[in-house]
Amino acid sequence: MTTTNWAPVREMVRMQRELNRAYKRSMSEQNEESHDSTVWSPRVDVAENAEQYTLEIDLPGIDKKDVKINYTDDVLSIAGERRVQKFENVKQQHVERSYGKFYGKFSFPGKINADAISAKYTNGVLTVSVPKADEMKPRSIEIS
Repeated sequence: MTTTNWAPVREMVRMQRELNRAYKRSMSEQNEESHDSTVWSPRVDVAENAEQYTLEIDLPGIDKKDVKINYTDDVLSIAGERRVQKFENVKQQHVERSYGKFYGKFSFPGKINADAISAKYTNGVLTVSVPKADEMKPRSIEIS
């Protein structure tokens, strides 16, 4: 029999790396919903605790009506568009912000409770909470 020391912090770091790789992969892949017109990718942080995954997506200057979130076939997709601001009688001297459509998709390593996914949009940050399914949540086992 082999024993292995359980290192929860190391496991969390491994999971974060796995989620980051999945995100990067998803942003580089094209699919039917991206229409080959995705022009930028918002910054995303993914966190995990015992109860859920939390995604925080920077979307400053985007109206929440221009963002769509779907969960289909075990994939969470987020798409939207930042529209160009038009100013009359103004010549743009310098533009660094990205405009146009964006699309991202996320897969999770375990089962989730799709019916309880929620999202809120505050101060330009979209926060999506993805609860884990009960069978994925850690539980304490009492010793008798």
